[in-house]
Amino acid sequence: PPPKVPQVLHEGDHRITWLEPRPGVPPEWTGKQWHKLERAEGVRFFKAVRVVDLDDPKKVYTFQLDDPGHAACFRMSETGGDDKINTMRISYSNLYSLYQLPDGSKWAEHGYFYDADDLEEHVSHENATRPPDTRVNAKSLLLKDHGKSELLRLVGRFHSLLVEIEDECWVYEHAEFKERKAKKQLVRPGDTYYYRTTINAVDMKVVSGPSDGSTAPAQPAEGGGTQ
Repeated sequence: PPPKVPQVLHEGDHRITWLEPRPGVPPEWTGKQWHKLERAEGVRFFKAVRVVDLDDPKKVYTFQLDDPGHAACFRMSETGGDDKINTMRISYSNLYSLYQLPDGSKWAEHGYFYDADDLEEHVSHENATRPPDTRVNAKSLLLKDHGKSELLRLVGRFHSLLVEIEDECWVYEHAEFKERKAKKQLVRPGDTYYYRTTINAVDMKVVSGPSDGSTAPAQPAEGGGTQ
């Protein structure tokens, strides 16, 4: 038999409880590439997980893959402004899979959404390394009627440790958001968002948007440049 892989104690793992195993490997799971695994042998998958909040042990988040609108907020790297004060940012991330590697680390495969501020920061960072004539105006990636609770979905799948979950939110396609809002079925209206547009954050281009033709991305400023 193959040698046992030592279980690594990861800080904060005591806050995570698996709730329901999932047999087999999800067909669209990208963890092999992300973790540079030759095969998925020894990786365990789950349908649900319970995460106790880092700061408030009375606050518990339960995520179930059969509730795709319920999204996790992962802690992102700290950024320092001109005053050199670091602020913690969190992500908007829908969950695709929940799994544990042979070393015992507990992970989520997830997507990413940007709000308008995230988009502006990303575009500004990318433009810093682009020739002037290829720079993008962040407004060119937003719809003309971009809403207060609207996010933009990013292309791709990403992987983060479950101990990095800082909060929860809800993200729906626009039609479902409107229907739930009309029926007063939003769990926490202030933490519920919708999306209509998918963007490629590497190329900084819109991949897909509303199909009814009623709205369109704003046009980039002449000569490019950030907003």
